[in-house]
Amino acid sequence: MARRQLTDLAARAIRRKAEYFEVADGTSGLRLAVFPSGAKSWIARYRRPDSGKTAKLTLGKYPPMPLAEARIRAAEARAVVAKGADPGESKKRAKAEAERAEADRVVDSIEAQARAHLERQSRTLTESTWKQARLALEGDALRAWRGRMVSEIRRRDVIALVEKIAEKRGPVAGNRAFGHVRKFFNTLVERDVIAASPCAGVKKPSVEQSRDRVLSPAEIKSLWHALDTVGGPACAAIKLLLLSGQRRSEVSHMTWSELNGDTWVLAKERTKNRKAAHVVPLARELIEQQPRISEYVFTSGNRPVANFARVKQEIDALMKPEAPWVVHDLRRTVATNLQKLNVPIHVTEAVLNHRTGTVSGITAVYQVHDYANEKRAALAAWGREVERIVTGKSAKVLKFR
Repeated sequence: MARRQLTDLAARAIRRKAEYFEVADGTSGLRLAVFPSGAKSWIARYRRPDSGKTAKLTLGKYPPMPLAEARIRAAEARAVVAKGADPGESKKRAKAEAERAEADRVVDSIEAQARAHLERQSRTLTESTWKQARLALEGDALRAWRGRMVSEIRRRDVIALVEKIAEKRGPVAGNRAFGHVRKFFNTLVERDVIAASPCAGVKKPSVEQSRDRVLSPAEIKSLWHALDTVGGPACAAIKLLLLSGQRRSEVSHMTWSELNGDTWVLAKERTKNRKAAHVVPLARELIEQQPRISEYVFTSGNRPVANFARVKQEIDALMKPEAPWVVHDLRRTVATNLQKLNVPIHVTEAVLNHRTGTVSGITAVYQVHDYANEKRAALAAWGREVERIVTGKSAKVLKFR
């Protein structure tokens, strides 16, 4: 084998052969490996300190790695051997560490952790709340922080994100997004992925005023007549919201299979608190008026009704409310009127499937009574009150068996 000192020009001029061969760069141990394909690589030949056997260390491809750099790498390898270490093993360890670091980076990337968090949340959140979480994380956080590790996110990043959301979609949307982002990072702290949350000390982009809107009897009457005039599955669902005080997402996704006589049984997975199944007495006549065209009770096709915003504009035009209101205010209206009807607060909470802490401590642990009869009596009383407000007389459509 030739032992001449290589030059860059000479290295480039070397042609491939039918078999693999090496060209030494003098006696330094550096060699140019030439493959039958024509590819060339720099290697260093050395003896392992532990066994004395000849070993090969690949330094890099030629010409991307020039001759001068290859000589430096070969000299570094000789220095490692001189210290009694094996440069080949050192390279393997370094490669393994780099691969582990990259694997950790992939696992702890904002993309991977956000998707894992959303997967976990899908098993505990209602569909509407989960969609909010997905918008905040996949739609907002990933768009701003893609390619970064969760440990790299700083407080100023969170502040910039929620301020941008608040500016784009409104203060309340900014608050909701911040809540989901904060939950995400708090969960990472709990799971020992990060040491501290970048949301710590960050304030919501705006201070929300607690809503206290309750529809007056005159508004309830005008609302009911507007619902009759506009008609359709969305209006029927709103009627049930007014009669039952349940959540819009739960009512709009009601299925025929959840109905049992004059009761509506929501599996715990369909409720917001996910604690237990929720049984709601119903004015069955209102349900029976809905055409059975799919698995959903309130629908005009194969999907649950969802056009509440558009329908509400039509309703407001007819209703002429005393002040702006939202559909969720019906839930508060029911709760307020149940109290006026002297329904005990714990029964009202049972009707709404709402846990506020009225029943707490050891009582909450052992209180498993479902208040079925009490809920039926409460909603029957409220149904009669709605009948009185709307028509001044009893009507079958609101009768509870």
